[in-house]
Amino acid sequence: MMKFKLSRFTMEISIPAFEQDHAADKLLYSTRTGKTIRISRPYLDIIHTGELQDLPMPLFRTLIQHEMLVPSDEYETDTIITRNLSIAADHAINTTTLLLPFHPEPDNIFITQLHQGIASACRQLPAAGVKDVKHTIRLLLVLQEHNIDLSWLHHLDQHLLQLSNTYRVDFAFQLLYLHPEDAFVAPSLKHTIQNNIHLVIGNLWQPKRIDNTVIMLLHLSKQLESIPHLQLSITLLITGNCWTNWDTQMINILQRLSALPQATLFCYPDLSEADELAFMKFMSAQNIRCEWLPPATFSVRPDMQVSLQQLLENSLQPGTIQILKVPAVLEQEELYRLHQYPSTRMFAQYYTDTFVQHLFATGCPCRYCQQLPLCGGNTLKTDDSNDDCPVFSRNLPNRVLLSAGLLPKL
Repeated sequence: MMKFKLSRFTMEISIPAFEQDHAADKLLYSTRTGKTIRISRPYLDIIHTGELQDLPMPLFRTLIQHEMLVPSDEYETDTIITRNLSIAADHAINTTTLLLPFHPEPDNIFITQLHQGIASACRQLPAAGVKDVKHTIRLLLVLQEHNIDLSWLHHLDQHLLQLSNTYRVDFAFQLLYLHPEDAFVAPSLKHTIQNNIHLVIGNLWQPKRIDNTVIMLLHLSKQLESIPHLQLSITLLITGNCWTNWDTQMINILQRLSALPQATLFCYPDLSEADELAFMKFMSAQNIRCEWLPPATFSVRPDMQVSLQQLLENSLQPGTIQILKVPAVLEQEELYRLHQYPSTRMFAQYYTDTFVQHLFATGCPCRYCQQLPLCGGNTLKTDDSNDDCPVFSRNLPNRVLLSAGLLPKL
């Protein structure tokens, strides 16, 4: 029988309500898989003693499935990173990202050039990596303007059906809208396999901004209820104690959206660790559900990243379509939350052989960190402090508790 051990990437987290009871249940959280389970103390003691054959078989299988137990001879360093390379390679072979241009006054010439650009990209597609698997083209549109005209997307949608049949491809549409202020109509393309709208909202301490946000989100919530295939992701930029200024309407719409299956809330708190915890408890008390935990991810070398500024500059070139050779990663601080949540499926992050070799050749302290599978490490890191670590790393145990509904409320 194969022998197993407790993975070094498994965190044990005490439940605050039973913190003084040494015989109480605990949470196990795997940074390898992002999975959480609640386990009784007797079973946890069995794991610590290594007598795994005494565990109930269903629990044993779950622990293995969540990679909380791993083969005893597994070397948990570069292995955990390099095993994802084949997944990344398969994804890269079968996915192409096109950055669509934005035109403030779209005309027939713009639309024609857009159609020609997408058709040209289809003709350049590599051979399918797997038989009978369609290639997916992600159409990415980045907006930072207000009162925008998106009527041209209707013409694009009609063109996608013809291209899909001609070149055997699937299209996915993703819109990133920075600091929206208008009750815009979220575009819904019928001939795509995905319609994802990503909103990044800041300045949420200003009364006028809060009022505008409420109006916009109310409008979007009605659209979500009438368009089942539309997916909405909202990133709230939290600064200071802005949530203390939120009125009942703001809280109600966030509660409403967080309960919808098509909507996902994310929060990027630019706060101290203590203030961040206070905000998390506030959200818990208000029953506003957010995606607090980053899933296990693939990292990317800095020289492979496409910055936000480059994205915006490219998207403002009328009539041009940029083929992104690597998945886009937003680097700007205010969008770091999107970087940390690849589950939004907008920007995937990949490890590379070169990055892995460099990470372990430099003696980087990240290779010993329990959270390495979540952030991928930083080859420039020289000490054990978390000053330059992702925001989620500071309060990760509390994020696990909050996601499990076990974090004490205010």
